[in-house]
Amino acid sequence: MLEVAAKYFVEAGGMFRTFTTFVHEIGDVDELIEHRRIEPLLDGLSQLYDFGCRLELQVCGELIKDMFDRYGFVNWADDPDDSAVIGFPQRTTSRWESTKTPDVTWKTVREDIRVLQRCFEAELRTRMFFCMESADVSLLRSEAPMGQETLMLFPSAEYDVRQAARCLAMKCDTAAVLHLMRVLETGLGSLAVHFSVSFEHRNWENIIADIEKAIKTISHGSDKPADWKSREKVFSDVAKEFTGDIT
Repeated sequence: MLEVAAKYFVEAGGMFRTFTTFVHEIGDVDELIEHRRIEPLLDGLSQLYDFGCRLELQVCGELIKDMFDRYGFVNWADDPDDSAVIGFPQRTTSRWESTKTPDVTWKTVREDIRVLQRCFEAELRTRMFFCMESADVSLLRSEAPMGQETLMLFPSAEYDVRQAARCLAMKCDTAAVLHLMRVLETGLGSLAVHFSVSFEHRNWENIIADIEKAIKTISHGSDKPADWKSREKVFSDVAKEFTGDIT
């Protein structure tokens, strides 16, 4: 699923109003385009191409590249990262350079903008958009939904922690439960290792039962620690977390 902030759609739509205003301010539409006058429009089209890549509007992207080719201009991006985004070769000279004598009139440019806008609107009609509340967006983007301490103590659970948060943010509660069970499984595995309880290929009920038996032996050993009572309570409470038997 494509994740794109709403601002890209708003900005892309607003750019067409700018293009339309720009072209309509041209006096004689039968004149051939000029480098000096068309450069602002080329900058805007490059930005729109960038938006198209982010929004995966492939047809619009191809139309823009075709416009540059027919107009006879190439973008020599100053930043190598820019060239990778807008699809033009990288060079350290001026931003725009003419590759041939322009033979396109402003009337053609105006019609190209109309076609591009219709294409943009048509491609958007094939998409479905979901609006997320700000709290859900924060949960979706969180690097540590359960806190950094959890990720530090259980790094192997990081994937399922994040996926559980994504599922909750997108209201896929059943899927979130699956990932949260896997997170719990990581903690249960650590507890089992601590008490030397076999964990692999066993069901939780038997694992927890063996852990609880091992916890009770804390008070029986001749070399039991001085704080054995508090340790026994802590581990007992942890074990109860996995059964839901919390009082």
